[in-house]
Amino acid sequence: MAGVRAVLQHRVERAPRRDRGAARSACAHRRLAARRRHRRRLDPRGTAALPPRECDAAPGRLTRRAAAGAGLLAVPASKGGGRAGDGLYAVLLAAGASTRFGSPKQLIRVAGRPLLHAAVTRAAEVTGHALIVVLGAGAAELAPLLRHSPGSVVINHEWREGLASSIRTGVARLPPACTGVLLLLADQAAVTAQDLRRLAGAWRKQPQYIAAALYAGITGVPAIFPRSVFRELAELRGDAGARVLLRRSTERLVRVTMPSAALDIDTPEDLLALDAPK
Repeated sequence: MAGVRAVLQHRVERAPRRDRGAARSACAHRRLAARRRHRRRLDPRGTAALPPRECDAAPGRLTRRAAAGAGLLAVPASKGGGRAGDGLYAVLLAAGASTRFGSPKQLIRVAGRPLLHAAVTRAAEVTGHALIVVLGAGAAELAPLLRHSPGSVVINHEWREGLASSIRTGVARLPPACTGVLLLLADQAAVTAQDLRRLAGAWRKQPQYIAAALYAGITGVPAIFPRSVFRELAELRGDAGARVLLRRSTERLVRVTMPSAALDIDTPEDLLALDAPK
């Protein structure tokens, strides 16, 4: 009995309740700090893919907490279909307001899945997790589509300016290890993963050149740009996108025939053309 009393007395005197609460609080703080360090390691540049507080998006506002819940923190670029050490990243441009279509075209279903999700899947087959998706108009509505998708998401706050603003936003997120960037549009729904692989193959043979799609007599995106022209991409303005740069780069250009790139979904009629028998 004396031994039992000694044990009970030891338990009572072991630590005041207040001290135990402080210890639990300290443990919680340590766990929170560890999670924050883990999140910082996820991004190639050491930061999350979204601004520290919140991202403006129309309609609604996409907060950092909501973004984290939607799976929008950046992830490593070492997994997926891209070649190990290849240095090729994809920037998928999906920030437009779909004015001519009349509703967010990124949400329309093509072959049973949303247009945006299908575009991300195609790009990931070429670059794996080395993928950046640029959202703008309607980002709060579109972000949940990418909850389990590869790559990272950034918000273009200046999406009303036009396509060039999304290119600048995406290029600004590329890490130092990136040697080339594949620019592609989310609404080029007829472009296949095989098309993108052919384009990537042409660029890998001459990585100092720009490799661009050729369709209907036009040279345009999808296109792969080497790091040597990233500064020029960052200086683009307006809604012409990369076409201005392609027009003045004929001496450093490799064209890859890609008839599928001729169709982009701007109107409901374009969607009918996509569904038409080939």
